[in-house]
Amino acid sequence: MDATRSETAPSPTADREIIIERIINAPRERVWHAFTDPKAVEQWWGPDGFTLTTKAFDFSVGGDWIFTMHGPDGRDYLNHIRFTEIVKPSLMAHDHGGDLAGDERKVMFKATITLDDLGAKTRVTMRSVFPTAEARALVVKEYGAIEGGKQHLARLDQFVSDFVLSLPTEDSLEITRTFNAPPALVYRAWTEPEMMRQWFGGPPPFITPVCEVDVRSGGAWRMVMRDPEGVDYPLKGAFEEVVPGERLVMNGTLAEHPASFHGIVRNQFPAGHPEPSPEFSWTVTFADVPGGTRLTMRMRLPDRIHRDAHIKLGTELGWGASMQRLAELLTTIS
Repeated sequence: MDATRSETAPSPTADREIIIERIINAPRERVWHAFTDPKAVEQWWGPDGFTLTTKAFDFSVGGDWIFTMHGPDGRDYLNHIRFTEIVKPSLMAHDHGGDLAGDERKVMFKATITLDDLGAKTRVTMRSVFPTAEARALVVKEYGAIEGGKQHLARLDQFVSDFVLSLPTEDSLEITRTFNAPPALVYRAWTEPEMMRQWFGGPPPFITPVCEVDVRSGGAWRMVMRDPEGVDYPLKGAFEEVVPGERLVMNGTLAEHPASFHGIVRNQFPAGHPEPSPEFSWTVTFADVPGGTRLTMRMRLPDRIHRDAHIKLGTELGWGASMQRLAELLTTIS
C-alpha cells in the first residue's frame, strides 16, 4: 500500500543521508541572501576555523559554484557544486563534487537546503544523500560531517542574526550590527563620501550616485538614492554632533523624495491622522568590542505611527542590505 504510506515512514535513503536542522534568528529573505550572494557566503560558509575562496559562482539551475575551503590546519579542499533546483526563497538543491578533472567530476553527494518561513526566524534544513551507507559513514568518521554541519549552521546564524532591529521607544527604531573591523575604519565608512557611495542606499539594485558630507557640528549632508528605473530619492540634513570615531548625531528630511513615495507613506496612516512628516534623526555610535565594532543606529521619527509606517515600507530589508554591503566593503580596505 505504498500510495497510502504514512508520512512518518522511514526514508528509503535513511541509512545514507545526513539531515541537519537549525532555527536561524533572522527572516527568510536575509537567510536566502546569505546562501546566494557569493560575497556573503564567503563570510560564514564552512565549519569553525575554515575560510573560503570562490573561483566561480553561477547561481542558476545548471550553474556551477567552484570554491576552495581552507582548513585551520592549512589544508585546502577543492569543491565543485552544480545547482540542480532553485525555488526562491525556499529551496535550493545541488550536486556536490570534489576535485575537478577536466569537465568531469565525481558527484560525492546530493544536497537539498530548505528554508521555512517562521516570521522573524527561519528553519534551515540541510539534507545530504550519499551514494552508499559506507560513503556516509566515511565522511562522518573521517571529516566530522555531522559536527561540521552543525558548526556550519551556527556560523550562518551568527552571521545573519548579527543584524538586529529593535523598537526601544514609541517613536524610534534601532539597528545594531557587529563588524569585523576597528571603530576608526567603520567611522570612516560613514563619513567619507567615496566609501559611503559604495554601501549606503536601499535594497539592491538601488545605488547612491550622490553623497556629500561636511562632517562637523552644523555641517550639511546630502545623499541621493536611485532606483532601477532611474527615479531619485534625495535626503539631506545636518550634523548636530560629531565625536570622531565614536558618535554621529544627524537630523534629516525626506521632503525631496518623489510624490509617489509620500503617497505610499500616507496610505499607511489611519484616517484622520495629520499629514505625514518627512523629518527624522539618526544617532550612530561605534563601540569597540572584542573582534571589531558594534555599530548602533537609532532612527527617531515624529511618533509611533510614523515609525511603524517606515517599518512596513521595508526599513529592515533596506538597512539590512546596506549593512551587508558595508560589511563587504570593510573586508577590502584597511
